[in-house]
Amino acid sequence: MLESTSITLKITLAGGSRVPDGLRAFIARDPSLRGVAQAQWQSRKVQAGTLGDGLDVLALVVTGALALPSAIETVKRWVSSQGGEAASVVISRDGVSVAISGVEDSEQLQKLAAALLPSSSADVGDPGEQVPTVAPEAG
Repeated sequence: MLESTSITLKITLAGGSRVPDGLRAFIARDPSLRGVAQAQWQSRKVQAGTLGDGLDVLALVVTGALALPSAIETVKRWVSSQGGEAASVVISRDGVSVAISGVEDSEQLQKLAAALLPSSSADVGDPGEQVPTVAPEAG
């Protein structure tokens, strides 16, 4: 049964800065994501009592768990095409962040997707395995 719930991911560069608009365009043009994923700029939530950094993040909305590995594969292809300009991209969801460096194989991408899935959908990969590139999202 296909999951119809949308999953929203936040994408930044590893250093926390804004991702170039080229990634948004790359996602929009990817035929494997047509109709199942949408990338758009979204303002960062500012904590009460702070000014924030004024940078937006790229929000990637996929239409369910089955589209997530394809979306991560697309981000990986973009990162690997950038060379030194974007050494890695961080994808975050609900306090979990994974770094995409552009050199991951399909098994690693499946594990990264599983780490980002809601716990009720995390049937991709073995839940007992440690994923070394997954880290708690910084405040």
